[in-house]
Amino acid sequence: MLQIFAAVGLTGWLSLRNGQLAVNNVAAQLRGEITARIKERLNVYLNTPEVINKINANTIEQGQLNLQDLTTMERHFWYQSQVFDLVSYIQFGSQAGEFVGLAVNDDGTLTYQVTKFTGSLRTYAIDSEGKRGELLKVSPHYDPRNRPWYIAPARAKDVKWTLPWAPIIFCGLISR
Repeated sequence: MLQIFAAVGLTGWLSLRNGQLAVNNVAAQLRGEITARIKERLNVYLNTPEVINKINANTIEQGQLNLQDLTTMERHFWYQSQVFDLVSYIQFGSQAGEFVGLAVNDDGTLTYQVTKFTGSLRTYAIDSEGKRGELLKVSPHYDPRNRPWYIAPARAKDVKWTLPWAPIIFCGLISR
């Protein structure tokens, strides 16, 4: 009788211990997979603004994007918003104080924001083809050169992260 109890007890204890080891092993594998996925998504999210900045800088350097033609820049940003769906804002501010930006709003609609030599920030709706729609809002006395996304890279003379309101990614370009 004692031998039966010892055999059953030992078998039960070994089963319990092996079960715990198996559960711990599966949990560790799951944590590893989750960590890898988080790192992957975070890298994509954080690298996207840098990629857009490099594309825009190359486009400007090759003369394919005229910094004086804000309407062309609007369309360029619209095309980029169609490719880079993680970005909710792409903008450009010049040393002369001109500004153009494309915003992807929380409801999925797109708007252009432009100063275009007026000093007032004008916000326009964008249609499904990327064309400027109706004027939605006018904000007087807007100067992009006073904004953190402009000041930080201008001082560093390089691409610089700023602290915008989350979860917007800012991709500011400074003309040389």
